[in-house]
Amino acid sequence: MVVVVLKNSVAAITGGQRLPELELLDDALRGICPDVHTVRCEMLGKKEWKKLLSSLLKKGGLSVVVAEGTCPENAEGMEA
Repeated sequence: MVVVVLKNSVAAITGGQRLPELELLDDALRGICPDVHTVRCEMLGKKEWKKLLSSLLKKGGLSVVVAEGTCPENAEGMEA
C-alpha cells in the first residue's frame, strides 16, 4: 500500500495560515512507517511520479510519500 500525503504547510480551512508544526510531519510518519519518501512536487514530472509510485507498489508493504508543494492560491509570499 502506498499512502500519498499532500503537504503544503497551509491550513486552508482557517484562512491560509502557515503551519510550521508540519515540519515535524516527516519524523512523525517515520515513527509509524519506516519507508517514508519526501519529494517536492515540482521536481517530478508525470513519468517520475509514475516510476516512483510503481516501484513502491511493486515492493509491497506500506510506503508513505510526502508530496511537498505550494498551493497555487497561496503561492505568493508563502515560500519559506
